[in-house]
Amino acid sequence: MPRPELRGWRFASEDEAAALLPPVRYERLRWALRARERGAAHYLEAGTPVG
Repeated sequence: MPRPELRGWRFASEDEAAALLPPVRYERLRWALRARERGAAHYLEAGTPVG
């Protein structure tokens, strides 16, 4: 990320991320974590799986 866009970073649990991220970004993260657990990719539109 460009330096002006990054104010800081830290590791966070999924629950903490839910409180920190806007809802659409959290949904993308949530589905990415589920895909990683299952070993399968998901195609998302607006944070929701399709197909």
